[in-house]
Amino acid sequence: MMLLSIVRVFPHLVSRARFGFGGVPILIRRTRWEEPWVERELAKYVSGAIWMSMSVFFKRFRMQVELPRVLPERSPDTIVHWHPWHSKWCGLHALAKWESFRWEMDGNVFPCLADREGCRQLMRDIVAKLNFVPEATWLATTGEDPSGPTTLNPIGTIQGLRTGPVHGAIQNIGVAPKWRGKGIGRELIRRALIGFQETGCKTVSLEVTVHNLAAIRLYQSVGFINKETVFKYGFVPVQ
Repeated sequence: MMLLSIVRVFPHLVSRARFGFGGVPILIRRTRWEEPWVERELAKYVSGAIWMSMSVFFKRFRMQVELPRVLPERSPDTIVHWHPWHSKWCGLHALAKWESFRWEMDGNVFPCLADREGCRQLMRDIVAKLNFVPEATWLATTGEDPSGPTTLNPIGTIQGLRTGPVHGAIQNIGVAPKWRGKGIGRELIRRALIGFQETGCKTVSLEVTVHNLAAIRLYQSVGFINKETVFKYGFVPVQ
């Protein structure tokens, strides 16, 4: 009833907006985003609204690297444990993914990345695919004992899929914010590329939002070049 009252009071709201009621997204139509009174008035009618967002298109680069490519191993600037894929690490991959993306723009491009349970489901979906590449899937952790998942702190993740007979794709490479700039992302990529090469891939691609300049520099430093510009539909918060 509250939502219907808003539409009746503001019938000229014609372009799309999205409100969260207790975490459940609801779509309302509106046009005049430039008028701040709209948000104030709607807040009076929707005491449970916890956020607002508007739909946009995100510009992204599709980058690619040719294999084989020899990258020298570099020890990160901290003690890191490297774990090849095993099903027991699935939850830690999801946690590393969530920690890496929940405050980033990619959380708007792909809303599941900003949600902890969404990351768990995403990992389950990835590893269930027939084209999942375990050899290109790695987890980075810190902790005293690398033998068990309960004692580890996941700080980085990368997953691989095969998208063609000789083509692989990197999925959701992420490093938790406080661990960036220490060589962890580069080492995750290096290990993934070796895994792709061992399974017969000759090219590997990934996508990155154009505003993520640090990630683009990292990918370029290991040989990725921009092959295509694509656009992804998503939402951004409105202040």
